Amino acid sequence: IALPKFSKCDWTSSVEKLILYKKILYFLILLTIVTVLYSLSAKLILPILFPKYMNIVLLTIIAAPIIILNPIQALFMQILVSARRTKSILLSQTTGLLMQILLVYVFIMLFSDQLMGATVAFITRIVLTITVQILLFNTFRK
Repeated sequence: IALPKFSKCDWTSSVEKLILYKKILYFLILLTIVTVLYSLSAKLILPILFPKYMNIVLLTIIAAPIIILNPIQALFMQILVSARRTKSILLSQTTGLLMQILLVYVFIMLFSDQLMGATVAFITRIVLTITVQILLFNTFRK
């Protein structure tokens, strides 16, 4: 949806970047509210809907930041695509995949619950990928 607008922007301008960061901040606040509401309601609703899966309630609350992180990651990927930054896209995707493999292995070994380890690894990979994408985005030059 945002790709046509992004392709018209000059991402080398600090003004354009500042406007984008402001919009991301507003979006982040909205998603944080949704995530907090989900986390608070999950303890009440999930046991009613899924009484056999009580152990999953904590896992869904821990996985709730994905509600915030996935759209932000997708947004920065759209910016890289719209700016035709092929090397940046390749670097972002390659590091993301390599980090996912490494993090899943490490966190599954650290946690006694493998599903919890995989969930924490997934969230950590998204945070690191967003960090890489922001660094790549901030290196745009004329």
